[in-house]
Amino acid sequence: MPATQHTGGVMSTVHDAPTYEQQMRLRQLADEKGIAPVTPRTAEEAERQIAFMEARESQDSLTRFVQARQVSRDFARDFGGATQVRDDEIDGFGGDATWA
Repeated sequence: MPATQHTGGVMSTVHDAPTYEQQMRLRQLADEKGIAPVTPRTAEEAERQIAFMEARESQDSLTRFVQARQVSRDFARDFGGATQVRDDEIDGFGGDATWA
């Protein structure tokens, strides 16, 4: 149940923050289900997310491992992409380096 808080003469509603246990359960479920973890703002939102995640089918550890490895390889292969500084764009070394 939301609590009320007086701030500057104005009453505002403050929702209960998610508990530590809820946050840990969400992280655990995200890992088991192979989905990105979420950061709920309220305990009620955390409960809804937990129920949603528990209803999803779990991925086996091999599938999670293979997917993580593929992502790592993709990052290693395309590291930087268009934002990567190329050798022909700089002159000098270390602290003396300047844009060409």
